[in-house]
Order: sequence, then structure tokens, then C-alpha cells
Amino acid sequence: FSEDENGQALNQSSSESNSKNENTNFSNGINFNKTFEKEARNFSVVFNNNNTRSDGNVLNRSETVFYQGNKPNDERNQNSKNNVTTDSYTVDLEYTEPITDSLRIRFGSDFDWEKTVNDKNTFNYNASTDSYSDLDLSLTNYISSRQNSISPKFGITWQKRKFTLNLNSQTSIIDYDNHSLYLNKATDLNKKYVLPFGNLQLRYKFSRSKNLTFRYDYSNALPTATQLLPVIDLSNPLNSIIGNPNLNPIEKNSVSINFRNFDFRTRSGYSVFAKTDYY
Repeated sequence: FSEDENGQALNQSSSESNSKNENTNFSNGINFNKTFEKEARNFSVVFNNNNTRSDGNVLNRSETVFYQGNKPNDERNQNSKNNVTTDSYTVDLEYTEPITDSLRIRFGSDFDWEKTVNDKNTFNYNASTDSYSDLDLSLTNYISSRQNSISPKFGITWQKRKFTLNLNSQTSIIDYDNHSLYLNKATDLNKKYVLPFGNLQLRYKFSRSKNLTFRYDYSNALPTATQLLPVIDLSNPLNSIIGNPNLNPIEKNSVSINFRNFDFRTRSGYSVFAKTDYY
């Protein structure tokens, strides 16, 4: 139940729902590492896959009454079936070369492939057949997305007796294909991005038991296909949402500081941690 600023009734909602979900997941990780005669020189290959499937079935009965304006009341007795599949595969190649006893460089590339399919069908209750058989096109949609990316990377590690400095940079070149079918209208949206990533970590040792770590991370996150495509989400009678194809990636800056004091002899100590994120 909600009211306007004058205390007049705006709307009132009541609902009852029952849901059933089945989820399956299959994942693997394979790591190959080759060391060479020169100390700290190595080459690594890492492969990961993650395959998931989620099948949801929701029975929803709801009523929303509008007290102002001419908007008709919203009454629903529906069965929604939502099937979501996600398949992702990554390959990480990295070579490490020692320059001096204290300085090492790393370079390589990540290769990523991901596909997601979201198939949602909503049926209204038909009293004459006593079944959920009338397809509701406004609450039915098909959305798929595919990402292919190549991410060259470079890193430096500088290690001395009192401090260790790690610096990593990466640039992701991404091909992002999105597709939707909604209200019998098909939409294809292709986006291409070149996105930077990076992090820096500096750890200073005051003694064997005391150290201070400073870390900075910069990253980007892509909007989802649902956030980009013109598919209206009407699942909430009081709030409808539609995608915006002009959304930009989300930039994130994170800074953290951690002080640690641990006495190995007594196995006691404390730590102080602080972190802030800026978008």
C-alpha cells in the first residue's frame, strides 16, 4: 500500500507465488606450468570452463489496485517458465622472465569466450481449459549474448628485502553480440570495446611480523544484454524496466590499505584493513 505526498492512496498490491528451480553446473580447470634452467623463468597455460543451466517454474497470483487516474487494475494468474544457459571458456597464457635477482617481467594473453541464453515464456490461466495455456507476449522474451575477447597483458615484480612491488596491466579487445526477440520483433546489437585493466600492489615489511600493504585496482564491467536490449520487464506492475543500447561500461577504481602485525612465536596479532571503491 502506498500514498502520495498528501496522504491519498495511490495503489495497493497483494501477491502469492510458488517457484521451483533446477540447476546444473559443470566446470573444469587445467593448469600446465613449465620451468626452465634459469631460476624464476617459466611458462604457464591455464584452461577453465564453466557450463551452467537453470530451469525455473513460477506460479504467480497477484492483484494491484490503482486508486488514482484511469489506469486499470492489474490482475494476474500466470505460470512463467525461464530457462537460462551459460557456457564460458578461458585460456590464459603467461611467460615470466627474470631480468635481475630482484626484477621479473611477465607477459602473455587471456582468451575468453562466453555465451548466455535466456528463454522466458509466460502463460495466463485459461478457465475454459483449466490450464495455463494462453501465451502472454508482453511477459515472454528470448535474449542471447555472446562475448569473444583477447586480452594482452604485461606485468612487473620488483622484490627487495624490505618491499615488494607488483604492477599488472591488461587491455581487453571485446566483440559483444546481443540478440532479442520480444513482441515478435527481433533486435540485433553488436558492440566492440577496447577496455583497460590494471592493478598495483606495494607491500612494505617493517619487521618479520609487521607489514603494510597498499593496493590499487582499475577495472571495467560490461552491461548485460538485458540492460542493453529493448525488452521491457513488466514483471512488477508498479515498475517497468527497459534496456538502453547507449549504456557505457562501468569503470571501477578500488584502493585498499592493510596493516598486519602478527607474532609467530605467540601466534597472536591483529590487522587493520580499509577499502574504498569509486565508480
